[in-house]
Amino acid sequence: MKDQITPLKDSDGNNMLHLVGKYAPKNRLQDVTGVAFQMQRELLWFKEVERMIPPSYRERKNTAGLTPRELFTKNHKDLVSKGEDWMKGTANQSMVVAALIATIVFGVAFAIPGGYDQNTGYPMFMKKEIFIAFVISDAISLIFSAASSSCSYPF
Repeated sequence: MKDQITPLKDSDGNNMLHLVGKYAPKNRLQDVTGVAFQMQRELLWFKEVERMIPPSYRERKNTAGLTPRELFTKNHKDLVSKGEDWMKGTANQSMVVAALIATIVFGVAFAIPGGYDQNTGYPMFMKKEIFIAFVISDAISLIFSAASSSCSYPF
């Protein structure tokens, strides 16, 4: 069936891949949340159809002189810029959350559960296994939250 559909063209000289390169209707993208995921869906659909058609059809130009990839790029510029803004906003929110976690974990590291022994200055539960597990998990969470807050804004 695909061999019969693939060579067809519309009145503008668009083959099947050109038509996929056009922007999808809004109702098709509404079930996907986030502009970046919408762009991903569009790109995956384009690549799937591209894989299906013969290589010679991928470089054919329509009456406007555009290849399917050029048409896709032209029609999706707005979605790409919206996706970049969405990703930046998401990265900013993640950075704020990571900074809050790092702040809390840093404070917990100095407010040891059980307090300190007044005579020696060592933590009261220092010899308990659960206290050692607490210290290790606190250190790990501090390292990961600090690393993620410094790496969450790659733009």
